[in-house]
Amino acid sequence: MIKRLVLASASPRRCELLKYISDDFSVIVSDCEEVKGGMDAEDMVKENARAKAGSVFADNRDALVIGADTVVVIDGDILGKPESRDEAAAFLRRLSGRSHHVMTGVCIMSGDEERVFCEKTRVTFADLTDEEIKDCLNRESFLDKAGAYAIQGVMAKHITGVEGCFYNVIGLPVSRIYSELKDMGLM
Repeated sequence: MIKRLVLASASPRRCELLKYISDDFSVIVSDCEEVKGGMDAEDMVKENARAKAGSVFADNRDALVIGADTVVVIDGDILGKPESRDEAAAFLRRLSGRSHHVMTGVCIMSGDEERVFCEKTRVTFADLTDEEIKDCLNRESFLDKAGAYAIQGVMAKHITGVEGCFYNVIGLPVSRIYSELKDMGLM
């Protein structure tokens, strides 16, 4: 068993999900700059996860540190967190009636070992009217969510399919992380 588990994330959703693995962890928010482009989505989320975990691990070498980064990908384009209500509406219009992928990069650092991987989940939306998009944006915070939606929120009624890890769409692939920790002999 690990001595000290640290989540390198400010996300309250990731914090809630990590509780499915362990109740005994602390949160230290990374101060690193995220990469916003210039590489494919899988490489980008893995690089951001590594940077987040690494910046926290540098000052906590006795801990097991987990960093993560999540984006939505459609037609090869990365939809991160929207910067405005208009951009959020544009994201949801683009996702309407289509499938997209949610990709979460994860980095686990412990001692001299580092594991970095990307989990991918396919999500399908029903067709959305402009009124439904407006309603979703009025009822829920969207600026802190990749793709401008939360699968566990008001958008749930518009999601017609999920292939892969549901929790990955929220921001942390719980089963994969637990499996990696077991493989590392830490659980």
